[in-house]
Amino acid sequence: MATSVMEDVAGGSTATAAAWLATSKQGESAARASQELASAKRYQLRVLRVLGRDHLNARRRRNFFRLR
Repeated sequence: MATSVMEDVAGGSTATAAAWLATSKQGESAARASQELASAKRYQLRVLRVLGRDHLNARRRRNFFRLR
């Protein structure tokens, strides 16, 4: 009886370790995905800011030459 209990405990801990490993891998990939998303958002904002600045500069130039 003692050996079957020990086997159950060993089997349970193996299953727990496997479940934890699968969960931690999912967590790592989710963390990596959120970092990549944040990086993409920062890049998008930077591009939009530059495009917006260029757009404003073009409007200012156009208005400047209209006033002369």
